[in-house]
Amino acid sequence: MVDVSGAQAEQIRAAMDVLDAVGLTGTWFVDATTQESHQDLVGALLAKGHEIGVKGTDDKPIDRLSQLEVKDRLERARQALAKAGVEPVPFVYPPLGRFSDTVLAVAIQQGYQAVKPAYDATTMRGKENAAAEKLAASLKQGDLLLIKVGRGGLSPAQSYLSCLVDSLKSRGLKLVRLSDLVKAVR
Repeated sequence: MVDVSGAQAEQIRAAMDVLDAVGLTGTWFVDATTQESHQDLVGALLAKGHEIGVKGTDDKPIDRLSQLEVKDRLERARQALAKAGVEPVPFVYPPLGRFSDTVLAVAIQQGYQAVKPAYDATTMRGKENAAAEKLAASLKQGDLLLIKVGRGGLSPAQSYLSCLVDSLKSRGLKLVRLSDLVKAVR
């Protein structure tokens, strides 16, 4: 899972290049405002084999909104993607990763599955190989891993991701898009 939060075009392009360099494709959660301002980037993500999930209209939390307001944000996000000719995968990751019963209920009503990562790769610290081995030892098949792209760029950095990919490979695991985990999504 790649969460885009407040990133500008240059940070998104750089993150896309890093994931390409380490051989990863992912499910990117991009809010409608970012998508509308950077339509060319969303197209480039799709062209590289990434997929787009639904996040909302902006980076403001939706977990305390009413059902109607949450529904409006998710519909507006879907419309922004549709306007650009993008069919999102049926997954929602709300802004700031903040969930509520309302967000979950509305997501289901709208045909989405809300997803929450089991692990946050942005917490990798210290020597890259040791951090990668520690995280890889925790991950099991089907676990969701969060990567972030924000104003400061990609987190974790390329060196950590490269080591993580190698550590996972040595354990017979690899990072894939969400739709690759769920058979019903094509």
